[in-house]
Amino acid sequence: MSKLVVIITVVSLFAMDCFAAVPSPITPTRYGNALVLFDAATQGAEAFRNYTASWRKGSELVPVTVQVTKNGEKFVEFSYEKDKGTAISLIRFENLPRPPEGVRYNGIRLVIDYDKQDYTHISIASRFSDNTQVTSPLVLERGTNEYEISGGFRRAKFPPDWSLLDWVWLSVDTGQDSHDKNVVYRLKKITMIEEKVQKPILKSVAFGDRVFCPQPKRITWMPGKFPAREQAHIYLPATASARTKRTAKIFRQDYARHTGTTLVPQTFDRDLPSEGIVMRIANSVLLKGSPTHLKPEGYHLQVEPRRVVITGADEPGLYYATVTLFQLMRNSMRIEDSMPIPCVEILDWPDMANRLCRLEHPHHFKNNKLKENRGIDFLIEWTDRFVAGNKLNVFFLDISAVTFYRRRPEFDGSERLYSLDDLRRFGQFCRDRFIDLCPAWQIGGHANWWLTYGYHPELVEKGWSHAQGDVTHPDHDKIVYDCMLDVIEALQPKYASPKSDEWWTQRDPDSQLPKLLRGKTKAEVFLEHHIKLNEWLKARGITMMIYHDMITPYHNGKRFDLYKIADRMPKDIVILHWSSPKDITKWFAPKGFTTWMNPTGMQLIPKGLEPYIEGYGKGLYSFGDSKKMPSELKSTSNMYTLHRAADHAWNLSSDQRVGWERLVESGRLVAIRNLFAIRPNPNASQTIRPLDIRPKMNRAFNDFLKHAKSVYANQRKPVTMPGGISEIGFVPTLLAPEGANNCIVVNKGDPKVTLPIGGRFSSLIFLHTAHLQTRDGIKPTTYRQWPYGFPCGDYVVHYEDGSLSILPLRFEYNIRRFDVPSVNRATNDNRYIYTLKAEDVTEVHLFQWEWVNPQPDQRILSVDVRHDNELDITLVVFAVSGRTVVEHR
Repeated sequence: MSKLVVIITVVSLFAMDCFAAVPSPITPTRYGNALVLFDAATQGAEAFRNYTASWRKGSELVPVTVQVTKNGEKFVEFSYEKDKGTAISLIRFENLPRPPEGVRYNGIRLVIDYDKQDYTHISIASRFSDNTQVTSPLVLERGTNEYEISGGFRRAKFPPDWSLLDWVWLSVDTGQDSHDKNVVYRLKKITMIEEKVQKPILKSVAFGDRVFCPQPKRITWMPGKFPAREQAHIYLPATASARTKRTAKIFRQDYARHTGTTLVPQTFDRDLPSEGIVMRIANSVLLKGSPTHLKPEGYHLQVEPRRVVITGADEPGLYYATVTLFQLMRNSMRIEDSMPIPCVEILDWPDMANRLCRLEHPHHFKNNKLKENRGIDFLIEWTDRFVAGNKLNVFFLDISAVTFYRRRPEFDGSERLYSLDDLRRFGQFCRDRFIDLCPAWQIGGHANWWLTYGYHPELVEKGWSHAQGDVTHPDHDKIVYDCMLDVIEALQPKYASPKSDEWWTQRDPDSQLPKLLRGKTKAEVFLEHHIKLNEWLKARGITMMIYHDMITPYHNGKRFDLYKIADRMPKDIVILHWSSPKDITKWFAPKGFTTWMNPTGMQLIPKGLEPYIEGYGKGLYSFGDSKKMPSELKSTSNMYTLHRAADHAWNLSSDQRVGWERLVESGRLVAIRNLFAIRPNPNASQTIRPLDIRPKMNRAFNDFLKHAKSVYANQRKPVTMPGGISEIGFVPTLLAPEGANNCIVVNKGDPKVTLPIGGRFSSLIFLHTAHLQTRDGIKPTTYRQWPYGFPCGDYVVHYEDGSLSILPLRFEYNIRRFDVPSVNRATNDNRYIYTLKAEDVTEVHLFQWEWVNPQPDQRILSVDVRHDNELDITLVVFAVSGRTVVEHR
């Protein structure tokens, strides 16, 4: 990843420095079924312009291109003179013909001849006329081969349009360990990759449509409803296992959290009870009168007007059936007093046995105390919603920098969040929900995350920055193993990981780099460290996972020839692949490795690779929210991609490989995020009272918009907002009319605004939005200080007995800015996004958040709307509604 950042920077500098000197462009020509961009036999070496990156200090590498003949075929040969720097060869194009009907351009294909089998890397950059680009490393293999480039590092938040291709360059940078100044290769041809456009027809999904995640494989809807709140009993077989009883206990707890009803456990011997809720394990069920075998981790769920039968093929399947039942309870996005569940028959099972979430937990550095600490309860609730709730069964979690270590108290800085007792509780929670844990520590590469920076600088490898830990240091393993053992004893995980990615990436320019590290080569150090750690973990019954990149020549394994030790690495480890999967079949599968995919971006499993991949999931940074403001739609940090990955792993055999962006556009992933925003409310009533906060309103929203953004300044009426009571997201909501003050605006430094409530409510439902005044207003604040979203303000609930509840408003979670792009509008906690169309067809978003009241028996007197004065953000409130308290029978 760091290598691509270097490439993209060089591309940008090149564009500024040298574009005036580029060669005359080539007009591509179609021959047969191929659009030929370049042919060495026709255009020759004169088509390329060669450069030395003179803007880089000390760069002197010179590219040389000549036309040659090999085996009767014409090539342009590339070689390099002098020793160091960056050398670039560029070719331009013009007048690209439009692709044929039903076809799209999707990259370029290069035919290259190379003599060695040393997996040397060159770089390919493709630039487009819309001023965007794609850069990618290319690994050369012996012989004449075709190489396809369709993606890579790209700053733009939208896919490249290859019909806008402007130029392509090929480069070598000797500052990168994988590049070789002595490389000689020959280019024969460049053609356009053309694909038939076969977009699956996606059904549009609207708010309140019944959605699931992951999608069950077979659903048969039937007439009638099962009134969940009116039930009394749950039935288990008299022979039920202890694990089944444990699942039933968890189900009863969750059922009470949703409905307020406590089910009384009963047993049955043979015949199924005719009413209530039945839970059992069985190999098969009757489906339309015929016995149907249940697959591993599968289940059958039958909801009838008087009975629900939950059948698991095994213990995990029984639990997954309950997850589906609770989604059924919520996914109408309505609440009725009887909490009805529609009658339905569902048969379902996962296609992949290992379905994972990887979370790079937000953290700060030594003694930089976080501004907010919600403790282990937040992590448990997040895991319940987004890991267990998506039927994921492996949780790869790096909490190395936020854990208090008993054996190593020197790590106990003020930035720590979780005690070992917290982890014991968390570990039990995950085991109860069939989630195998994999705690992770950055060992070797990126060791500054938790080990070397601030705590043990003596463990930095000489010649490198704090990011590289010295695993040969005499004290290294004792310190690291002590920390690992504390967490392992607390969590009791099935897996553990040193990660092992991106070793030796950042050299210290002021230090001399020794050839050997305590008498050993880099490859020997890497190999021996992992063999030793793997044996230590195996002795404790734990399987080691490592990232893939350092032992494959197709990624970072060219550094110090680490790829050459791959055959000697332990084969009982799991290789966790976080980037493009194309080297899985070429490199890892023939060597007998167990390989899982867990992309940092959003790469689905390519068709044909399914037999080689035994696990799949998604890697997230932070808690699935953006680490930057204004928030960006990045696949590394948004929850759309986690839901998409969960569905892909569960339904791999039937998945149409539709990208998550298109599923957002269809409304499906937006609806799923709305569903996952619903919190259990045992006291929820179907009756909702719109509350009148109009006397407290201090601004007309259209006037606010005109001053907030210049695009609205000259518009007569930027948006149209209805006055009176409207049903917004199935919630009766009282809005003030236009032409008057119709919102409450609270800026940084403003006094609080107090809203009268006066009633008992099981929840309050807020309609609000926010405006980010300036980028400068958020510079002092980082996600490291605020791990649960950027601060926007608070609602303070005042109860009749004098107690308070403080409701933090946090970007990405329960509020966003009104002008966030529509494709990125959904959040973790907003049940609905109310979109107003502006005159210029832009969209203005208001966010509906339902807060579940922990004290429904207490009368709420008022709610303060207050700014926290942290960021230069404006809070705008439009309405508050109260859901009344149900009278339990």
